[in-house]
Amino acid sequence: MKQKDCKSILVIGGGSAIGSAIVNELRNDDQMVIATTRNGGDGSIPLDVKSDESVRAGVQLAIQRAGTIKALVYVPAITDAKLIHSADVSSWQAVYDVNVLGALRVTKELLPHFMRRRDGCCAYISSTAAVRGVVGSSAYAASKAALNSLAKSVSKEYGRFNVRAFTVMPGYVNGGMLKDMDQKRVQEISKSIALQRFAQVDEIARFTVASLGVAYLSGTNLAIDGGIDG
Repeated sequence: MKQKDCKSILVIGGGSAIGSAIVNELRNDDQMVIATTRNGGDGSIPLDVKSDESVRAGVQLAIQRAGTIKALVYVPAITDAKLIHSADVSSWQAVYDVNVLGALRVTKELLPHFMRRRDGCCAYISSTAAVRGVVGSSAYAASKAALNSLAKSVSKEYGRFNVRAFTVMPGYVNGGMLKDMDQKRVQEISKSIALQRFAQVDEIARFTVASLGVAYLSGTNLAIDGGIDG
């Protein structure tokens, strides 16, 4: 059933560790939330960020349900696991298809909605890998740098419609892609972080949700990394 003008926040990738934490934080903050997952379920909208058709259908269904989408949070990401000399173009294409082009597909579908309302916000979950590089995950780091640039471009092109865009760049986070990291490696990396530990997903979620509420925040990349070196 369509809910008229409840002004929901659309979370793409609500089934991931960070995505589900953001959904929970928004609900705890009494925000209306519509989440998408790859296969749907638990009230989420099925949406495959690699498919133009799936994105179009999913976003339109979200608008139909909500009446108004006031903000987007884009979470999906995949990584590679090869050094540059052994990487192949297809693996880079797969990473970019989710991390950058997926964000572009969703943003394109939502921008007309935001422009008509003259209000909207696009928050993309990036990574400090975008600015420091990562050994063995070059496609991931490069894709996150591209995502940072996309946010700045959206801000520049659509700011006149009162549409904001920015990225949140976590450093190392317990859970998600790093959930299976060897504990000795975790301890080694933690030595390079001022706070001597990885972030918790709920810390990233709280920071992201708080950032959505700052009306003058746009065109920037926000690091939350505990003071990591380099």
